[in-house]
Amino acid sequence: NAVNIYIGIGIPWLISSTYNSVVRKEPLYINNSEGLSFSLLVFFVTSICCISVLVLRRLTLGGELGGPKPLAWATSFFFLLLWFIFLLLSSLKVSGII
Repeated sequence: NAVNIYIGIGIPWLISSTYNSVVRKEPLYINNSEGLSFSLLVFFVTSICCISVLVLRRLTLGGELGGPKPLAWATSFFFLLLWFIFLLLSSLKVSGII
């Protein structure tokens, strides 16, 4: 999913900023970027948590997925929890609550 976000958003922004700087001689201006840096920070932190869990599972269980059912379910719930944390914090920031 992160690759889709980087390619789906990054490439159009690169094309737009290149076009604006070369043809129009204008810098890139992002409308409604409130909360973008905060969301990226939360995304980065939750991504590090996910990668850390996958590395820990690789070192302890010999693989990232599968293994004993209780640990597999616990990992799945942890990943879902990180996703909900990302959604909650990003939504609260954009709403102006935090």
